Amino acid sequence: MSSARSTPTTASFPTCDSLQDSAVRDPLVGLWNNAVERYERETGINLSSSDAESHDSTDAIFEYIDQHQTTFRRFRAEGPQALRSKIKPIAAIVQTLCGTLGEAVTLSFPPGKAVFAAIFVVIQAARQVSDDFDAILDVFDAMNHHLRIVNVIAMRDMPEALREASVKLLVQILVVLGVVTKLQRTNRIKLWLKKLGQSKEVSSALDDLGRLATNHHQIVGAATLDAVNRSMKMLEASKASEIQAKKDREESRTSLREIKNIAEQIRSLRTGV
Repeated sequence: MSSARSTPTTASFPTCDSLQDSAVRDPLVGLWNNAVERYERETGINLSSSDAESHDSTDAIFEYIDQHQTTFRRFRAEGPQALRSKIKPIAAIVQTLCGTLGEAVTLSFPPGKAVFAAIFVVIQAARQVSDDFDAILDVFDAMNHHLRIVNVIAMRDMPEALREASVKLLVQILVVLGVVTKLQRTNRIKLWLKKLGQSKEVSSALDDLGRLATNHHQIVGAATLDAVNRSMKMLEASKASEIQAKKDREESRTSLREIKNIAEQIRSLRTGV
């Protein structure tokens, strides 16, 4: 089954003095802004377009799948369910990564919304060509394989290394989706599916995703160990403080007893008892 590809829209990336100033203050903002700009330039897709922007969440994507489930079932009987099952863990990881950033990269284009919009673009194109549908299921599988080691971490003070690793991982997820979209538009995604040797773009992007996911996992492990060590030191300090406080109380009681004895002795001398 095949279908004519839609004409790419002109790429458009929002820029203003405030965003540029933010990028100067925080390099991670610039890193994410550049990733969105690269995606739009290489795919010809404007993530701020009304169509993409209206599908920038998991619920919106699932609703789109439900609306077109008849088409997806023509490709595979379990097509809609397969898409949901493969997208759901990716969405959860994206939300986890965004949760580590705070307000770091939300000034130009929120990472979560951008990634979900990019996922929608891939699914929308796959709805037109059955080979694309099989290929993106494999891509989502590969993404899940690499991202499965990304862990949730809740810390009051997020280490800068973890923020950086999270942004880089989000950037690479967008890179993978951008490469897939670019190949879909040039009708080359099937080369990756059928003959990996003829198209290394997706494979290379996925390898980088795996490397960055491993790096993120290692940083989380190091940050967790550091947090545990700091907590243990605080506990030890608290215990030592409690022991010292107990010792001080005992010394105070001893001093009070001595004062009482002295007072009684003075009273005895005065009364001649």
